[in-house]
Amino acid sequence: MAERTQRDNGNKGKIIDLSAIIQKASAASADHASADNVSFSTHVARGYACRENGDNLGALAEFAKAYAINDSNVDLCLDLGTTLGELQRYENATFYLKRAVELDPDNAEAHYFLGMAYMAYAQPHFRHAIKELQLCLSLDSSLSRVNIFIAEAWRALKKPQQAKAILKEIVEKDSADTEALNLLAVIHLESGDIEESIALLRRAIAANPSSATLYINLGVAYLHRGFIDMSAQQFRTAIKLNPLDANAFYNLAHTLALRGDPDQAEKHVRSAIALDDSNPAFHLLLSSTLMSQEKWSEAMQTLVHVLEQEAGNPLACGSMGRCLQETGDIEEAKYWYEQAIELDEYNPEWYFYLAFCHIQEGKLEFALQQIDTAISINDQIGGYYILRGDILYNLGKKRKAEKSWRTAEELTEELAPDVAQRLSGDVPQMPQV
Repeated sequence: MAERTQRDNGNKGKIIDLSAIIQKASAASADHASADNVSFSTHVARGYACRENGDNLGALAEFAKAYAINDSNVDLCLDLGTTLGELQRYENATFYLKRAVELDPDNAEAHYFLGMAYMAYAQPHFRHAIKELQLCLSLDSSLSRVNIFIAEAWRALKKPQQAKAILKEIVEKDSADTEALNLLAVIHLESGDIEESIALLRRAIAANPSSATLYINLGVAYLHRGFIDMSAQQFRTAIKLNPLDANAFYNLAHTLALRGDPDQAEKHVRSAIALDDSNPAFHLLLSSTLMSQEKWSEAMQTLVHVLEQEAGNPLACGSMGRCLQETGDIEEAKYWYEQAIELDEYNPEWYFYLAFCHIQEGKLEFALQQIDTAISINDQIGGYYILRGDILYNLGKKRKAEKSWRTAEELTEELAPDVAQRLSGDVPQMPQV
C-alpha cells in the first residue's frame, strides 16, 4: 500500500469566477435585435437559469440551441465549454473553448479554461495545457494563481525543476502561500529530498494551522523518514481538523498497519471507506489488514469488490491468490498468482508465493524455478534465499542449500538464527511427488 499526499487549495478559492462570464454573456446577448437574436437571447437566458438551479444538462441543451443560431459568440462558446467541463466532458469542452480562442485570441479566460480542460482529460494533455495557461498569463498577469496549475503540469510531466522554479518564485513573493508551499513540498518529497519537504510543510502549517491537507502531507513525509509514531500523530491531527477527509483515515490506517496494529488499521480504513467507497486503494488496504488477522474469507470478499472495479489490478489478484492458498485451494491460488504475474511480471512476491504452491503440491523443481525467478528480479531479500536453500536441501543439493542460507544471513542479519537452525540439520521437510 502507498501513502497518499494531496493538494492544498489554501484560501485562494476559484481562480476565475464563472458568474463573471455569465454576466458578460447576458450583456452581450441583450445587444442583439433581430428576431433570430431574440430567440438566441431566450435560449441563453434559459441556459443560465438552468445552471443556477444546478441543471447543467438543461443548460447545455439551451446553450446548444443558442449556438445553432449564432456560433460566433465568444461568451456562449465559453459557456458551452465550461458547462461541459462541469459535466466532466472535457474532450467535448475543448471544441467550444478552441472556438472561443479562435474568435478572440486575446481572451485570457478562454485560454485558461482550455488549458484546464486539457489537464482534466482522462489522458491529460499537459504540454497543451501549459501552452494555454502561459498564454492566459501573458494576456492577464493578474491571474498569477494560474502558475500553480502550470507547476502541477510540469510535475506531471516529470519535470520537477521547472515546477520548482515556478513555485519558488511564488513563495519568494509570498512566504505564507500555503498552496505553493504544499505543492513544492510534495515535489521535494517525490524527488527524495525529505528534509526540505518537511521544512516546507512546517512553514505552511505555521501559516495555515487549520489545513488538514498540510498535516496529511507532513505525515507522509515523516513516514518516508521511518518516523511512524510522528506520522500517525499528523494524521490524527488531520482527522480532528477535517473528520470527513477519507485520505486522513486511509493514511492513518496505513501507518498503523506498518506499526503492526492491523486491528486498529482495519478500524480506520473502514472509516475511510465509509467516506469514499469508490477508491480501490482503500479496499486493498482493508483486505491487507484482514489478511494480517487471518480473516481470509472477509479479505476475499473485499478483494472481489476491488476486482469488480479494477479487473486488472495485480495486487488484488496476488492477494486473492494468497487468501486461497491459506484456505487450502492451491489450484485456484496458482491461477490468481499467474494472473498477477501476467499483469505485473516484475513483482518478485508473486513468484515467491507461487513457489510455496508448488511446494505444497510436492513439485520442488517447479518451486525452485519460481524462487529463482523471484531472486533474478530482486536479489536483496534474505527470505528468498532461505526458501531457496530449503528447496535445494530437500532436492539433495546440500552444498548449494548451505550457500543459499549463508547468502540470506549476509543480506539480513535477523535471519542468523534461522540459518543456524538449518546448518545444524533442522531443515523443514518438503515431500515430493
